[in-house]
Amino acid sequence: MTNAIAIFVKTTALSPVKTRLASTIGVEKAHEFYQLSIDAMTSLLHDLQRSDKSWQGYFAVAENGAESHWTGLPTLSQGDGELGDRLHFVCHALLQTHSKVFLVGADSPQMGTIHLTEALSALDNNDCVMIPAYDGGFTLLGSKRMIPRDVWQGVEYSTSRTGSDLVESLLKSFKVKILAPMTDVDLEDDFAKLRVELANSPQLTESQKKLKLWLDGNAH
Repeated sequence: MTNAIAIFVKTTALSPVKTRLASTIGVEKAHEFYQLSIDAMTSLLHDLQRSDKSWQGYFAVAENGAESHWTGLPTLSQGDGELGDRLHFVCHALLQTHSKVFLVGADSPQMGTIHLTEALSALDNNDCVMIPAYDGGFTLLGSKRMIPRDVWQGVEYSTSRTGSDLVESLLKSFKVKILAPMTDVDLEDDFAKLRVELANSPQLTESQKKLKLWLDGNAH
């Protein structure tokens, strides 16, 4: 029984990333934050795998054929289409070889092993688990059952109702556990909330400490 966690990523050399953040702090700083966030998520998965061999991390890469740009974790393509299609593609692909699958973004770098182990435990008695984002989206979605494509496609993404609409749709066929929300960094204003969440973390990885130092020097 193995657990997969896929970090959804874009390749900075090939696609615009953190565009809303870049509009206020500049592309270079936005790219710095994005890389530090990915480093934090990657180190979290490495720590988790060292303590629990049942976990396997992946980069789910947005651009077709760009998997060679990524190192540190195995890669898979996100497939084609809109975000709902891509979430379905990755979740469906990983459930072929893993009993539980967790999908996360690269913009909640304060996530810790406590969040992932809590999400894993939630699937003991539920079909799906979600960590909502304060902006209305979600930072993690986990499932041990195949979620139909039309459920993923029936949600409007990047709105204040994305997470609640997805839960509403899931609840028609699945038992869903909602965990405590966390910050999803899209705007410069989110830096202050991220700093608080990092400061309140019981244990930071070295990569999270580097991110916190960067925020101390760049967030206002």
